[in-house]
Amino acid sequence: MSTVHFSRPGQGSLRLPAEMMDYIIDFLHEDKPSLSSCSLVARAFVASSQSHLFRRLSCGWEEGLGHTYIAPFFRKHTHLQVYVKGIHIAGLSERYSKPPGPSREICMCVIIEILSTFPRLCVFGLDELDIVWRECCSYPPTTQSFRPIDIECLYLVDVNLPDPIIAVKYLKLFKNIQRLHIIDVYIFHYDYGLSDIGTMTNQGSTQLLSNWSPSLAQLAITRDQGREEEMLEPFADLLAARNTLRNIEELDIVCRDSRDFFPAADITRASNKGLKKLRIDVATALFENVSVDTEEEMLSVAIDPSEWKCLELSSFHSVQSFETSVMLLLAPLWESPVERFPNIQPGVQAFKYFLDFLSEVPRSIKYITIYLNLKWVGPTKYTEAVSQDYDWDRLITIIHSLPAIESVDLILLTVYDFTPDVAAQCQKIVMDVLDRKNQGERRVIRVLYEEGNHDEFSRANIDYCTPHI
Repeated sequence: MSTVHFSRPGQGSLRLPAEMMDYIIDFLHEDKPSLSSCSLVARAFVASSQSHLFRRLSCGWEEGLGHTYIAPFFRKHTHLQVYVKGIHIAGLSERYSKPPGPSREICMCVIIEILSTFPRLCVFGLDELDIVWRECCSYPPTTQSFRPIDIECLYLVDVNLPDPIIAVKYLKLFKNIQRLHIIDVYIFHYDYGLSDIGTMTNQGSTQLLSNWSPSLAQLAITRDQGREEEMLEPFADLLAARNTLRNIEELDIVCRDSRDFFPAADITRASNKGLKKLRIDVATALFENVSVDTEEEMLSVAIDPSEWKCLELSSFHSVQSFETSVMLLLAPLWESPVERFPNIQPGVQAFKYFLDFLSEVPRSIKYITIYLNLKWVGPTKYTEAVSQDYDWDRLITIIHSLPAIESVDLILLTVYDFTPDVAAQCQKIVMDVLDRKNQGERRVIRVLYEEGNHDEFSRANIDYCTPHI
């Protein structure tokens, strides 16, 4: 039987059968009987030896089952030497839609209680932790009884946090994060307005982070476009401060509206040292999901080109891969848009702003991926606009001015009533335009198209939320 050697601090090496790598304790259950059955199997398994190595430890619960069975199960086996390489904690299912309250407060307690048992279980070599849940309690975890875990990768997915200060307290539970993914994190407070949240963050973040200074290598932040509250600002304050981003190599930020833009800029500038891969989606907010009544309001949604420059992309000398997106919206998404606002061409304006932004990319760039989010208003209008109104000449000029550029992927994202045939037509239109404009130059631009909106494509492509079980 082959063996695997693992080192334990101060205790020499541990020899375990290689077959142990394939074992998983799985507590993902829908009802009480199955949970009890699995617990019996797990008890029999762990009773067979004093040391076990698990590739992944999975825990989940429905209502109070996890609180009743899971944590006590671990506490009964504190004599075991359990070695875990990854943890996945799955939360409440989507059908639980009521707001946080007494019945939901148990969820965060379960997580903290489970995690707090790990030091007593001698968990070493932990390098990844996924936390996926829908609701949380309205008070911070009791960190007094929880020793920070030394992990490298932390995913926070669909997290509802009562306020930014509590968000900081959760992050402080993990002391050595290298890859941090914050996905659709919802920060709110029962007793404070949005203006107070920023004040609370500014006052509390420095003190709360005094003993938390991880060196992130990878940071990903996205948000739910349907939520109105601020999201990036609290994390900008604490991530841009100190040396949290001093060694970061990959940065992935998705902004949903102008409120996120400047915090995103703060985070981006703070990661300027050794960043190699940057994905920042600041363009989709220009005209997406906007309900306005006047032409002035419509135009005011767009981010001014002078504001885009605050990202200071040209100073990112080490960046080699850059990914971003732009909304090409030929008319607002309401009935009879042309009759209401005959003088507005938001897609053209958005493309102009995007080119101003793209002109700032560092000259070290080798690979660029551009997602063009297309809004459908009819083939005739679209053909005319793409062929005549959009400044493809400038796009080509910008790309060819980059000395290190090797490839550019122009991905057309089709939405709403686009069909595959229409999507292919759009692809051909753009390709024909670029071919005409690109004669005699290096052919580095590739035009692709994907069905589905930007969120669906990027989420499927990056695969943030898939539990690794």
